[in-house]
Amino acid sequence: MSATGVVSGANDAARAMDRMGKQAKQTASDVSAIKNIAIGAVAVKGVSMLADAFTSAGRAAFSYAAGVADTVDKLNDISDRIGVTVEGLQVFNMAAKLSGVEDGTRALQKLTVVIGEAAESGKTEAFTKLGIDFEKLQAMSPEEQFRTIQ
Repeated sequence: MSATGVVSGANDAARAMDRMGKQAKQTASDVSAIKNIAIGAVAVKGVSMLADAFTSAGRAAFSYAAGVADTVDKLNDISDRIGVTVEGLQVFNMAAKLSGVEDGTRALQKLTVVIGEAAESGKTEAFTKLGIDFEKLQAMSPEEQFRTIQ
């Protein structure tokens, strides 16, 4: 083998190594780009999940607020119809539930109807038998009527 052949072989090897180095740098660059794309995709997915969570929480809060508003409206309607304060109605309902009565509002409404029918018909002897002065009972608020009969 001649010196020229050795030098030529060394030069060929150097060029091959240089090409391999450039290809390695390009591969590293491509891998870095793919990594950045993957990180971006994960970040976008995370932001999307966060937005979904906020949307879901917002819907739940709105639904809860709507439920509370609906309940307040119903309590106001019932309290207006039977002449009981909303607070009194809430207290009555809580006491009824603690006593095992599922719908205290309905029981209070029925009581006011029974008292009204007794007043119209003049059949008040059931109240008299309980020792209740019917005229005084009629003058009371529904809450006081319930306490008196109780």
